[in-house]
Amino acid sequence: MNKTLLKFTGLLFCFSVIDVLVILYWWMRCGQTQSAFYCDSFMFGGILLILGIPALILLGLSLIILAFSKWYKGNVSTVAKSMIIILGIIIFVAPFTPLLFSSEQPRTYRDFQIRMERGRMELEKEKKNKCIEYKQRISDYREGQPMPVPPPGCN
Repeated sequence: MNKTLLKFTGLLFCFSVIDVLVILYWWMRCGQTQSAFYCDSFMFGGILLILGIPALILLGLSLIILAFSKWYKGNVSTVAKSMIIILGIIIFVAPFTPLLFSSEQPRTYRDFQIRMERGRMELEKEKKNKCIEYKQRISDYREGQPMPVPPPGCN
């Protein structure tokens, strides 16, 4: 029985549990207070990136190390040991899967800002087009027709 390896595995597991508990605490505080201090951490996945990925990595490593330790050799069947190893590898690799698959979601805060700026520019352009369309309808207005209603923010 390799006690140093078991202590290291226990330490990795404890740190992963602590990371998960901290994430749960912030999530509960966000739900209770609706405070920007707690909720902004979840908006762009910041707290999940800072604490969630290390928690998954530590949990996966602890399962893999535990499966390969001498402590598990005599007490657990090969099938159970294989399942623990596969589970550990899946948990260890899980945080890196978003990097493998492309998505339309912004990956950084800067990308998010650029996307928001494009959205604002499109809204302003749409607003200008509505104002131009309204002015065109006013110039074509004839008595007896219903008066065109101006869009918000257009004189």
